Amino acid sequence: MRQKPVVTMINGLTLLRSLGVQAFNIDPRRWHKIKTYLSKGTIEYPQISEDGKVIIDGRHRIQLIMQIYKVTDVPVFSERNKLNSAKGKAILIFRL
Repeated sequence: MRQKPVVTMINGLTLLRSLGVQAFNIDPRRWHKIKTYLSKGTIEYPQISEDGKVIIDGRHRIQLIMQIYKVTDVPVFSERNKLNSAKGKAILIFRL
């Protein structure tokens, strides 16, 4: 049976460092898309690995949240059971 995703706050800089130099290779189109979501007040949580050390999805979101809101800790989620992780990602939305 699939467990519910775990949502937590984690240091965004630590996560970004795990990606090396690629963490800051930003696609302007994605950056603009995420800014549009943020301006509407809704965005999907970034996803991290089960051990909490690697970004699976959401590096642009992490960077933009940190830059706009001047924070270092960002909300992320992790799946305890890796089955159907894409479905879990799609339903996790937070309002700012």
